[in-house]
Amino acid sequence: ELFVGLKLSELAFLRRREVVNGRSEDLFVKFQSSLQEEELAFGPDPQARISRFFAQILTICSNERQEQQIEKMRRVWTHLLKIHAKEAAFWLEYLQLERAILIGTFSNRDSQMKLITSTFKRATCSVTDYPETIFYEWLQFEGQFGALESLLDARDRVEKQRKLLKEREDQRKGRNVNVCKNIDGDINTNESKYKAT
Repeated sequence: ELFVGLKLSELAFLRRREVVNGRSEDLFVKFQSSLQEEELAFGPDPQARISRFFAQILTICSNERQEQQIEKMRRVWTHLLKIHAKEAAFWLEYLQLERAILIGTFSNRDSQMKLITSTFKRATCSVTDYPETIFYEWLQFEGQFGALESLLDARDRVEKQRKLLKEREDQRKGRNVNVCKNIDGDINTNESKYKAT
């Protein structure tokens, strides 16, 4: 905990210095070494705080290489989402950054919309901890930025996913009920054997 807090403070300092000096190379090098030091000393941070902080920095840094920084940010998030694919919080944080890019984009707006919609589709199929949060955010996004067709498509996909999740939950509950019935049946059978002797 202390190590991660210290590294986050150091990266925040370097980010502020980068804003003043217009140089981000030190920040990129320090980020890489921070991740390596953390991994060697403590193993990976389950919340990926350093990686998430760095991805946010890459999104907000504004200089002549903004496109390169955005691509680096996306690579960081691609890695994070492979590890944390089932966790809504990671998807939502990434999508928030992509929304910020969309709002600041005028030339590639259509491609950015497609990227965000595609990401919501992936998140909808991946998240298991709080899927309703993803569903809500997707519908909100389409309502704010999408066309009517994309909103209707999102609603259809969300409803299909809700049904699928309900079926899985019902199956899981059904298996638990069957296991309990079998255990009860075995216990009753064993009890009757003991009573007979």
